[in-house]
Amino acid sequence: MLEIENHDQPTLHPLTVVILIMLTIGVGFVVLGPIIGFFLSLPFFPGGMLELTDAIQDPLNHPEVKIPFYIMQGAATLIGLIVAPMILLKVLHRSVENVFKSRSWYAIAFIITPIIVIVFMGLNSIFIEWNADFHFPEFLNGFETWAREREDYAATLTTFITKFDSIGELILGLVVIALLPAIGEEFV
Repeated sequence: MLEIENHDQPTLHPLTVVILIMLTIGVGFVVLGPIIGFFLSLPFFPGGMLELTDAIQDPLNHPEVKIPFYIMQGAATLIGLIVAPMILLKVLHRSVENVFKSRSWYAIAFIITPIIVIVFMGLNSIFIEWNADFHFPEFLNGFETWAREREDYAATLTTFITKFDSIGELILGLVVIALLPAIGEEFV
């Protein structure tokens, strides 16, 4: 639990704090991060701003947009899940350092966590199978078709994003796809 450093400040209701956190993450992850990432990625794209805007909307037909895509996603994650929440902590007069102070480690957590993960993987596979075989009623055929097309597109896009053509691309991908979100999610 985060402790308030300045006891002269009024304590906010936990729901208010949660709403502030969600708004901060939303603004950082959806607005500021992608805009900053867009401008940071321009030197890594062979065209101008308008061409990058068009290419990012159809990345499967523009493989040259992969590195700019990583940069934009990395900036969104860094700003939205790490920088913006840190700023919010400072605004709320709370210590960023308290979030990262070492806490007691319990051996039981190292035993229970893998068991929970394995059980969840089995349970999740049931839901994945159910989702793949699920069919909507006849009057929702249009929605089902749309949803399946979106799911197929998302699978193709995921394959595109996670197919690395060089060691540098692999390292950048690991930072953007694995490291930054892991740190940001734990921080939030």
